[in-house]
Amino acid sequence: CNPYSQKAIDALFELKKRDPSKSLILLVHNDGQLQRLFKEIPDLAWDLIDATTTPLTLVLNNALTLPKGVAAADGTLAVRRVTEGPCLELLKRWGKPLVSTSANISGEESPSKLERINPSILEKLAGVYPAENNKFTGKASSIIKLGNGGAIDIIRK
Repeated sequence: CNPYSQKAIDALFELKKRDPSKSLILLVHNDGQLQRLFKEIPDLAWDLIDATTTPLTLVLNNALTLPKGVAAADGTLAVRRVTEGPCLELLKRWGKPLVSTSANISGEESPSKLERINPSILEKLAGVYPAENNKFTGKASSIIKLGNGGAIDIIRK
């Protein structure tokens, strides 16, 4: 959903039955979009982005102002740069970052196939990208938090 719309963010939390204190992930498709989300991005973040060959979510400090629930209370924001596939095309057409989340009710297993998405989620969506274009891998992205003073915390491999 649109990360700049509090109404959209609130609807997403309601749809997923997700605790509003849990922050979200933003998808971007280029460096400019990423830079506009933070006061400063550490060099290590750029190195990791350039080196990765698999989906990588970075949690970075100093997020700029976004609606409540997008960034964490501590000012960190999780971001992933998309480099291929239908999601990249969607991001290019939209021209702004998009909120990303697993397609499940909070606490339920994340679906590995479109057919496994909870019907209560599907019925409330404005649309679903055609199934033949959805490449579910069944594997979530790695998540690395870059903290102050060069601290690195691998949250999920």
